[in-house]
Amino acid sequence: MNDEGREPTPQEEVERINELLADVDESRARIPIAAMSAPVVGSDAAQDGLARTGGLAGTFAVQQVMTALDHLLAWRALASAGHLSTFAHMSLLRSALEGAVTARWLIEHKAGSPERVRRGAIAQLEDWRQRRSFETSFGVTEKTWKGAQGGKSGEQRYREHVD
Repeated sequence: MNDEGREPTPQEEVERINELLADVDESRARIPIAAMSAPVVGSDAAQDGLARTGGLAGTFAVQQVMTALDHLLAWRALASAGHLSTFAHMSLLRSALEGAVTARWLIEHKAGSPERVRRGAIAQLEDWRQRRSFETSFGVTEKTWKGAQGGKSGEQRYREHVD
């Protein structure tokens, strides 16, 4: 219901979606700048960066935020084109929410630096595990791996850090 006590028209719904997602473009434009900038002295990112793998949490958080924003842009594009689905947008919103929540979890201030570094390492291992699963589904094995010179398969990278 809208303020007038009636169901909004499709055009009103599109306008409301566009209003709610107005900041997505600006946020998306700021992400690469933030990702390429050095951490602010004294910040959580600077503290985490003192550890060997301390940058992983921030790296994966940026990827998750980009995923969230991409899904919101897709929903806005569908709505702006006049496609107001009954349920399909829920998949886009779920993906956006998962990306945002995962980013928040990775860089949560209250967790403390050792925990954020651990979470970043977990994200890296999960990334390699999923890559290994993808390679396996295509029949790629250590013997058939033909990556870039010096490149390693997901299996090789995963094993190096887990075994």
